[in-house]
Amino acid sequence: MSARVHSAGDRLDRFEVVSVLGDGGSATVYRVRHVLLGSEYALKLVAAPSGEDRERLLREGRAQSTLRHRNIVPVLDAVSIGEDLGLVLELVDGPDLARWLETHRPDLATVDRMATDLFDGLALAHAHGFIHRDLKPSNVLIANPDGDVTARVVDFGLAKDFTDVSPGLTQSTWIFGTPAYAAPEQAAGASTVDVRADVFSLGAVLYEIATGQRAFPGKNILDVMQTAADEKYADPRTLREDIPTRMVMAIHAALRANPEDRVPDVATLRAIWSSSGAPAAALAPPPRRAMVEVTPAPVAIAADASRWPVWVGLGVAALVVTVMVVGMTPRATGPYDPTPQAPEPSTPVSGGTANVAEDAPEAPAPAPQATSSDAAVPSTPGSAALHAPAGPKPRVAASQTSDIASPLPPPTPTATLTSAAEPPAPKPPPKVRIEGDVSEVVLFAADGERVSPGVVREGSYVVEARFRADEPRVHALSLDLSAGDVVTVTCSAGLRRCAPRKLSSAEAP
Repeated sequence: MSARVHSAGDRLDRFEVVSVLGDGGSATVYRVRHVLLGSEYALKLVAAPSGEDRERLLREGRAQSTLRHRNIVPVLDAVSIGEDLGLVLELVDGPDLARWLETHRPDLATVDRMATDLFDGLALAHAHGFIHRDLKPSNVLIANPDGDVTARVVDFGLAKDFTDVSPGLTQSTWIFGTPAYAAPEQAAGASTVDVRADVFSLGAVLYEIATGQRAFPGKNILDVMQTAADEKYADPRTLREDIPTRMVMAIHAALRANPEDRVPDVATLRAIWSSSGAPAAALAPPPRRAMVEVTPAPVAIAADASRWPVWVGLGVAALVVTVMVVGMTPRATGPYDPTPQAPEPSTPVSGGTANVAEDAPEAPAPAPQATSSDAAVPSTPGSAALHAPAGPKPRVAASQTSDIASPLPPPTPTATLTSAAEPPAPKPPPKVRIEGDVSEVVLFAADGERVSPGVVREGSYVVEARFRADEPRVHALSLDLSAGDVVTVTCSAGLRRCAPRKLSSAEAP
């Protein structure tokens, strides 16, 4: 059902319409002014929503009211205006990213700043248990569009709370998200995706910010999704010559079609994006599987009984092809690994004992120096031999000869380093803190035992909440706690939900 579009000056409950910011069919976004306070807000209004549309709008409100961050547009209230339902949001006085990119080509400093905004906003959402599932330029608003721009994520209507074990919304369309930015696995089942789906969408958005073009343009939905599944996109360097290698490598790492090959989270993607000192070879993604195709030539086999030479020849040819492919693509099917590989150890000089590369110049033997005290000379076989009187040399063991011949000190045994390492300190037991404005919150262990908040044992727990005094307690949340976890559970009577937040070591009391 299409939303009824109101004109400037119309009264909507406590708000007066200033202008229409956007009309998305079933939902219309207005710039409104509070009639008593005079402050301005954005009002997203859905006309007479169905049960599913209503739940989706409330899900958006719950997510964005929980996530308070400068890079996420907060929801401040939910209002009913006749049969319509709306969300009151903080007003961002600027266009969305899609419209902004139509008239702006950001410099690299601005690209970096916008990327950091998106990293920060999504990382907070993931830390609170939410996956956006529909990140795209039109769901990013730009504050201060003509100055030091700030990117702010909005529209969590398709957000998935991966801490919620209750049944979710029915899937009214065959795919969640927008095909040009959605991860390929979302087509197979949007309810099973994890944070890596947002990583893929973020990679597509960063590609567009940096190059000004979509990573996966297409004639239709199927064409777009097929190019994404095949990882067929133009290298960003062909569209923008000054783009740094670190940005290119981060985009490559995010746009892997297989989530197992993709970087696992926003923090890892941010580390690659920021790795300006890393060499390109260390950050280069593995070649795409489509680039390595071996088609064996047909071999005519004689009809006689003596076929062993033919099969042996085929086996040798297959072995050679396999070795060549493995040599060319050492990580073609493995996960993306941005860690630089350690160089191979240098080859010792033939016939010598010192671990010196063959192309290194031979170091001259140090001349013996007189010392004022015998205590200043280490009591090693090598040093004793240097100060021995002239005369026939005694026969010594091979290991002593090696020490005398080598100008380098013997390497420290690995076993000594290992034995000196201290065992890691044990992690403390988990802690749970509960806060909020609900009538009652109860914590139960997996065996049904009621547990007081504070220091608890490792294991699974259930949070039950009574949001109003005249209502029964309901299942609000499930928790899996490990040693060292410090979790704050915030319950809101207005939003009728409880949300966990895992504290970092710096935030933990």
